Amino acid sequence: MQLGVDMNSVKASFGDSDPIPEGTYLVSVLKDELMNNKKGTGIIAKFELNILSDLEGNIELKGRKLFSYFNVRHQNQQAQNIGLSQLKGFALAAGHASGNLNDTNELRNRQLAVSVGIEEDQNGVPRNRIKKYLPLEEDITNHAVRNEELSKQQGRQASPLPTKKIQNNTRQTPINDDDIPF
Repeated sequence: MQLGVDMNSVKASFGDSDPIPEGTYLVSVLKDELMNNKKGTGIIAKFELNILSDLEGNIELKGRKLFSYFNVRHQNQQAQNIGLSQLKGFALAAGHASGNLNDTNELRNRQLAVSVGIEEDQNGVPRNRIKKYLPLEEDITNHAVRNEELSKQQGRQASPLPTKKIQNNTRQTPINDDDIPF
């Protein structure tokens, strides 16, 4: 089959995606999973996040994935407490009311903003790391949901989100609660 593509102008990809640029992105929780950690000493809650846009409404990275992992059970109590504290911050940013989180799928399809950085893994390969989980202003979330639903009904692509600032973008420390209800 004849292809006829000039490969000189195409950037090579070897299966690994380059990290997305550092910044803050609007994401939705796409998938969730409970799994054993690598050493078998605990259970991790894994969340797959789907990028919707950056905060200016640019959708060039739409569909790229980010992942979050939280220790929810661990033989080391401190590791478990840190993981649960981080999970609580994630859940609150995603709009889950403070209280019991009975199932990780309660967070599925929720939207939040994430601040993303780049770090190197143990082999020196750059990868993304989520630095913060940030709640959205109510009107941005409602706009995104309404816009997406309307676009699906009309069979077209959603328009970019309006330019807005996130609510708690000045918070420097993560939510840290000793009394974690979930």
